Amino acid sequence: MDRQKLSCPKERKIMDMEKRLNSLKGIGILACIAVFFCHFRLAFAPDKMLWIDSTPLRLLTSSGDTAIRIMFAVSGALISYDYFCGRSYEEAPADILKRYFRLAPNVLAAHLIVYILMTCGLLYNAEAAQLSGSLGFLDVFNDFVPKLFQCLREAAFSCFLMGESSYIGPLWVMTYEFLGGLLVLAIIGLCRGNRTLRFIVYLIILSVFSSYYNYFILGMIVSELCAEGSAIKWLDSRRLTDLVLFFISLFIVSMLDIDDTNKTVRILFGAGLLLLLMTMIGSSWAEKLLGNRLMLLGGALAYPVYVLHWPVIESFSSWLYIRLFSMGLGHRHMVLIDLALTSILIAAVAWMFHTYVEAAGRGAIKYIDRYMKAQSHDR
Repeated sequence: MDRQKLSCPKERKIMDMEKRLNSLKGIGILACIAVFFCHFRLAFAPDKMLWIDSTPLRLLTSSGDTAIRIMFAVSGALISYDYFCGRSYEEAPADILKRYFRLAPNVLAAHLIVYILMTCGLLYNAEAAQLSGSLGFLDVFNDFVPKLFQCLREAAFSCFLMGESSYIGPLWVMTYEFLGGLLVLAIIGLCRGNRTLRFIVYLIILSVFSSYYNYFILGMIVSELCAEGSAIKWLDSRRLTDLVLFFISLFIVSMLDIDDTNKTVRILFGAGLLLLLMTMIGSSWAEKLLGNRLMLLGGALAYPVYVLHWPVIESFSSWLYIRLFSMGLGHRHMVLIDLALTSILIAAVAWMFHTYVEAAGRGAIKYIDRYMKAQSHDR
């Protein structure tokens, strides 16, 4: 965005809203952590009930599918926001190509690690499942002979376009994350500055379809409302109303059992999620809680955390669970120790991926930017 072309009041408004949107990045890392907790619990404590399961906080421990839907909505909002605040719509086609290079390096590196672990016999998920009782979940993954070409094909192509996730089970979401991002950019590129046309497209997609792609559209609507500003201003000026609406929407999103075949439930959940994101963006407390430096760092690590958490669970976490079991520790202590050490390892490896692996993608994106600028200059 060319900030020099903006008037000072408008520029301040955009900068303030971008600061508020940092809350979305905090929501993104919380959603990734929720998926990790859910998978860890299913792997090592599948039959254990917690008091938290009967409260809205179950969103962090046992609602992995809900967390994934939140991740998609956050992606839709973050991808589209700059365009609704003045970024040139001509950049949308290049962003379609750049999206692949944002996502692919982590997936490729993680697949190669899993290939090596499988080849060396360092995945212990099947043995750990026998001890934890997670039969039918933890033990069903990676039960095949690894092949390098198959691994590379999945990492580079079929993971993004065909939903293949043989090597890293939870990466079935990559098809939606990649194609959902392309859907957002396609709508932006086709509708350009015609806001009315965009909302007609939103309405058609949300009315006709019932899939994970709908949540990218919900994210775009959140982004539209944020860019327009009046809804956020209204919520910001009514702190008590914002707080009440937040708790109502949190209850809907966390406690509602999602059933995409039930149109009423689907609409209620979508409305609750839309309201939840809006109330959090519109509140100063959420900005301080979710938009601080620590949460922004977590937001930067959210994607590699998601990509890496399952390989770590299958290898290190499962190995540690087996060792702790052999020591005769109580189950609760075993799970807590394993969870703590697994969390530290995932955070450390995710930071390394963010710092080094993603550098390849950033380099490719810079090259595309230079190429597009050169083409624009030639014209």
